[in-house]
Amino acid sequence: MPKPDLLFLSLNDGSDTRINKEVRTLASRFTVYYVGIGRSTEQSFVKPFCGSFTLISGHHREKLTFLKYWKKVAGLLISRRFASVHVINEQLVLLFYPLLYRHRRQLVLDIFDSIFLRLNRNLHLLRQITYRLPEKIIVTDDNRRSLMPDEFMHKVVVVENFPYRLKDKADKISRDRELLIFYNGSMTRSRGTDFLRNLLAVDARIRVKMAGWIYDEPTKALAAHPQVDFLGVVSQQESMRVAAQCDYILSMYEPVNQNNINASPNKVYDAAFKP
Repeated sequence: MPKPDLLFLSLNDGSDTRINKEVRTLASRFTVYYVGIGRSTEQSFVKPFCGSFTLISGHHREKLTFLKYWKKVAGLLISRRFASVHVINEQLVLLFYPLLYRHRRQLVLDIFDSIFLRLNRNLHLLRQITYRLPEKIIVTDDNRRSLMPDEFMHKVVVVENFPYRLKDKADKISRDRELLIFYNGSMTRSRGTDFLRNLLAVDARIRVKMAGWIYDEPTKALAAHPQVDFLGVVSQQESMRVAAQCDYILSMYEPVNQNNINASPNKVYDAAFKP
């Protein structure tokens, strides 16, 4: 018997750890139609688990790319009836609001990084409009759940950021009195780049392994540092393997907005699951 169709909407290229775990789980019950944005499918680790995988080439901040993305998603929402529509973060609900209305009984809003918590503004009415539409709202921990408006609390489900267990033992790295730090995920000056640059200047025995997305020039410069090994974008299993080789996993969130202050990074679970 064929599985029902599920539309999965994200601005990611299919490399994000949490998205991969969710799609793999959903694929056991649904045929997943994934629509994302990215330069290449090379790191689209989620692709093999999708019945249909569409990646709009470009960056989501490019107007033409965003227009192409909107047209593709709009075409699917108008022409098909999906058993479920899974949307990552509030801005995509707002972007496709009129088209999502007919799918509201099947709509799941999955909040990774809340735009309302990032903006540090009183957007009460906009939050009300956004959260009224979906049937279910997924958040990353109980604290995030407590930040949701009371009238929508009955919709909220917690899916924590814990990873799959590491399948194989990590290779041991031979090193003499070195301190090895793993810096991964979305990497910027405010996420740990400045801290690491200053730390590396203190002692040549401190070394760093980097993996993930570079978002600014100082982080790009850090990746080229002689005490740093930059691995690019890697799968969740590879990330866990590298983490298991390191002494520490760096996870820094500058407290500039409520989204950062209330962050629940998967790195906490990566460290807890370290073999």
